[in-house]
Amino acid sequence: MHFRVLDSWRGIAALLVALFHLNVYSAIYSLDFVRNAFLFVDFFFVLSGFVITHSYGDRMRTREGVSTFAVRRFNRLWPLHAIVLLAFVLVEIAKLFMAARGASFYAPPFTGANSSNAVLWNLAFGQSIGMTNQLTWNPPSWSIAAEFWTYLIFAATLHLAATRFSRLAFAAEGLLAVLLVASVAILISHSEHGQDATYDLGLFRCLYGFLIGHFVYRLWQVCPRDLFDTAFLEIAVLIIAVFYVSTAGRSGYSFLAPLVFAIVVLVFAFEA
Repeated sequence: MHFRVLDSWRGIAALLVALFHLNVYSAIYSLDFVRNAFLFVDFFFVLSGFVITHSYGDRMRTREGVSTFAVRRFNRLWPLHAIVLLAFVLVEIAKLFMAARGASFYAPPFTGANSSNAVLWNLAFGQSIGMTNQLTWNPPSWSIAAEFWTYLIFAATLHLAATRFSRLAFAAEGLLAVLLVASVAILISHSEHGQDATYDLGLFRCLYGFLIGHFVYRLWQVCPRDLFDTAFLEIAVLIIAVFYVSTAGRSGYSFLAPLVFAIVVLVFAFEA
């Protein structure tokens, strides 16, 4: 089954995140909704958990299933990430040659966020687990790094439940629930900018959203469609989401983002 409406939501969220990063001053730029659009990254995490569970949730019982899943996820994320990183490095090399010929730059080549050490961490998808003290090189790439490791943790947990705890009912769901609670606890207790955790706690932010998405899919499987078969509910959820993003910012309420987007995903997954 293909969730066409959720694909549309994916496109809208991508445009909003891009608009957030487009630092062009205008009447639109100053809107709270746009300035808080970084929260739509959490929508991606929730949606990813929902879709990955739908597509791969039952394939993690075997080692071959886990390895196939990991290779596919790596091939989907890393090559493009490496190409973009290479482009940034080439620009920095050009700056280095220009500096040697007398040009001056606000930040000297290969320093600060573009340090040579950070290149290795970026190549290893390590830019969201606290190995650097700031966003480096291609700043938005922290999210795909966090998602890659979340994929592996998710797959390993399902495989462990299927091979070691197969006699226990709902073993996988129990282990994932523990991971979810631990991720939320770490994020809330250590994040200094609300839900806007990136280079330091990005992995736990992703785990939080992804696992919420997983449980939303399990809920979607058992919910009667009749409860959601109304356009009024979709409109109401849309209004709630816009209001929430406009007001949450980086306050303590921002930690609720995955839960708000969980409702959005659940309602629109029925494609009423």
